[in-house]
Amino acid sequence: YYGPTILLSLHLFGSSSNPVYSEISSVEAASILAAINVAATYIAFKYIDRIGRRSLGLSAYAGMLAFDLLGGILLMRGILIGALIAFAGFIVFFAYGVGGTGWLIQAEYFDTRIRGRMAALIAFIDWISNFVIIEVFPVMLSTIGLAGSMFVFTALDALALAIVYLLLPETKGLSLEQIVKLFGEHRVTEIKKYSKKELEKTKPLN
Repeated sequence: YYGPTILLSLHLFGSSSNPVYSEISSVEAASILAAINVAATYIAFKYIDRIGRRSLGLSAYAGMLAFDLLGGILLMRGILIGALIAFAGFIVFFAYGVGGTGWLIQAEYFDTRIRGRMAALIAFIDWISNFVIIEVFPVMLSTIGLAGSMFVFTALDALALAIVYLLLPETKGLSLEQIVKLFGEHRVTEIKKYSKKELEKTKPLN
């Protein structure tokens, strides 16, 4: 949401004597980052059935954590072009492992009886979270700065990584019926330990 504003604040484009050129260049750079987002999302959906949902989630949050941390450190040291590269790396990992696959996962994990309601609830939570970010991020910038904000996001990435590692099972290659069985007969903390072979004994793949 604040891509052009953040890039403009780095003073990497143009000069203070030509603010219009700087703003245009910042928007162009943000557009390039958006294109990277689209490309990474396409690659994720193309290979998600080969790589797996859990693997994408784990690698994505690990990559986001690394690039958020790197971006914060580089900003503190004044290496602004390096920070820009870190932003691009963050976007790649977000797009291919979180941005799109989350919507696929929520469509697969819920029984058809409640899928519509759960999809609506998840969409509501997603947009509420977006609203919170929109409102809070400018306050963070004005109080702890961009580098401090990156460190806050690093902590959130670590929390998300732990949640995916502990609670998200791999459903690659499973039918909807098997996924429902997986969630219906086991506690959440046991799901990731439940093997695909055990599922195949009770209900064959379609």
